[in-house]
Amino acid sequence: MRRWVWIWIVLTGIGGCHKDDGPKALFTVESTSSFTIPAGLNTVETHYFVVNNIPSSLEAQLKSHNLTLDDLEKINPLQCRLLALDGTPTYQFIQDISIMIYTKKNPVKREIAFMEPVPLNTGSSLQLFPTLIDVKDYLSSSVYSVEIRLRLRGFPSRTIDTRLDLAFEAR
Repeated sequence: MRRWVWIWIVLTGIGGCHKDDGPKALFTVESTSSFTIPAGLNTVETHYFVVNNIPSSLEAQLKSHNLTLDDLEKINPLQCRLLALDGTPTYQFIQDISIMIYTKKNPVKREIAFMEPVPLNTGSSLQLFPTLIDVKDYLSSSVYSVEIRLRLRGFPSRTIDTRLDLAFEAR
């Protein structure tokens, strides 16, 4: 009898466990922009690249889904990727990278993606880890800006035109 009680307790405990991800994603907000990493940057300083006035498609997405900003619980970073436009340079010279978001109305910079350290075998595409912050206030503006912070382990041997792909998940 005791054995059946223990089996029942274990099965009840296992059956009651489930992952709660919260509300399901309603849509994604995507943007693409570009910046240039010049050749010959030093490894002593942290280098900052600013991309201003990235259009936010949040308002258009809300209209197409017949929603308002109040219907959204939160908007989280989903994906952040750097891509060398000519495909040949590699990003292995980067030690670590951080992407910050801000707007004119909300100048407090918040990290939306990072990678520490960047793997040595990195090619011409670099997928960053998204953070868990809520960027609803930033994307509700018509435009936003990002700041790319790079610390280098080596010198870039040539100028790299880079595309920055961002995606955010609205819930």
